[in-house]
Amino acid sequence: QAVLIAAVNAGLPPARWIAAGTRWGIQLLTVAMALEQLGIAQHIVVVGFGITWGGLVLAAALALGLGGKDLAKDFLERRLIGHSRSQVNEDLRHL
Repeated sequence: QAVLIAAVNAGLPPARWIAAGTRWGIQLLTVAMALEQLGIAQHIVVVGFGITWGGLVLAAALALGLGGKDLAKDFLERRLIGHSRSQVNEDLRHL
């Protein structure tokens, strides 16, 4: 519920999806930890969890990298252009 409230307060449109994903992630982590503590297929659970988590992180990195390249380009252009202008103004003030 805390994730849902935080997402709604932040104005994120997929607030329910974020809350559901968080809930499922916590449940899967709990099951994996319980199976490891019980000694049931310890290595398989750990490797499976690691592969799944690694796949999710790789998918998110690719999605953000490919989908956000235009935003990153615009941000860097504004940042670099703004930095060079402020540096010129700063040099002129000292003269």
